[in-house]
Amino acid sequence: MEQPAREGMLYMQGAKFGMKSWKRTWVMLFQASPYGIGRVELCDIRDGGSGGVAAAGKQGLKKTDKKVIRLDDCVSITSAPHESCPKDSIAFYLNTTQRTYTLASEQAQEWITKLCQLAFQKRDGDTNTVARQESSEIPMEENELYSAWKKDQEYEVTVQKTEASARCCLTGTYLLALDGEAITLLDPQTKEVVYYWPYQLLRRF
Repeated sequence: MEQPAREGMLYMQGAKFGMKSWKRTWVMLFQASPYGIGRVELCDIRDGGSGGVAAAGKQGLKKTDKKVIRLDDCVSITSAPHESCPKDSIAFYLNTTQRTYTLASEQAQEWITKLCQLAFQKRDGDTNTVARQESSEIPMEENELYSAWKKDQEYEVTVQKTEASARCCLTGTYLLALDGEAITLLDPQTKEVVYYWPYQLLRRF
């Protein structure tokens, strides 16, 4: 029987009559296995219930309203610092090939980390977990993906209009910054982070 790698109650943003709102959603994250594909399952939670957040969440699941997101369809997972969230929560975007989901949680960073680990892990058909771990530990100077990296590189870039850029709400000019750990897309005026891609989570095509 499949066991989720992580599960819990999150808030998912929706829109009704042009107004944004948040609804409680039970989220289950499954790693790819012989029993099923890597995926995120989202189930609406009915109001009411008792016995704490976890108990109330599981008791009130609307399984008929379940949404399934394939991890293979994930494009990026980024923080959403400008979203107005429920109290004590932090928002983040789950960007897929189909649409962008806006989620919020008190443990947002833990969810982002786990989602990135499972969605962007190396997909080369090699089932040897140890080998994948060893390859991810290759020093940057020995890895051809980073061989041209130099400190404090920053470039002005213009986003082309595509389906992917539209889903991510990207348009116009940005700053692309490279450092020792990640590629970062910055607002050219405020220098605030728009998107952040750690090297070890980037897919190689």
